Amino acid sequence: MILRTCGLSVLLVLLSANCPPVSYAQVVEREGESHIAFIEDDNIAMNAAIDAARASLPHFWEQFANAAAIDEMHLLKVGLPTPEGDSEFIWIYPTDYDAESEEFQGMLMNEPFNLAGNLKIGDLVNFQDEQIIDWSYYEGEMRRGEFTTRVLIANMSSEEAEAYEGMLHSSPIP
Repeated sequence: MILRTCGLSVLLVLLSANCPPVSYAQVVEREGESHIAFIEDDNIAMNAAIDAARASLPHFWEQFANAAAIDEMHLLKVGLPTPEGDSEFIWIYPTDYDAESEEFQGMLMNEPFNLAGNLKIGDLVNFQDEQIIDWSYYEGEMRRGEFTTRVLIANMSSEEAEAYEGMLHSSPIP
């Protein structure tokens, strides 16, 4: 499992200090781009965060549908295939949904690390509901959701963790 630990200025992948630490198999730091954390598929804390995010997707879609302005940033973290057959989880801004094919379309909001098809930030991709592992949106000046980010915070430096925690509401859901 590949997760982003630092986002671009608007996007974040953070987690709460209330969660147990996640052990990374590897972290790749890329100057000027999102850092990447490789996490084992059987990580209990991360899987619990993903389950909670998926269970609360109806709340996200309600907020998305009621967004006051098109520029309100509602994001989904989606698993997209890598050439090796794994998944890279990346933030996507949803732009369309086809009810007939049950397929979403959205714009990549991070620079991919290793996605199949030479994709880059800003490219449109198609995905299905089962590929969604997290969600995020602004409520006031702070973000809701970001369940997986809240898990990752436990492994960040105190400075990084404090910065991320300062951007998140204390609870992912109001």
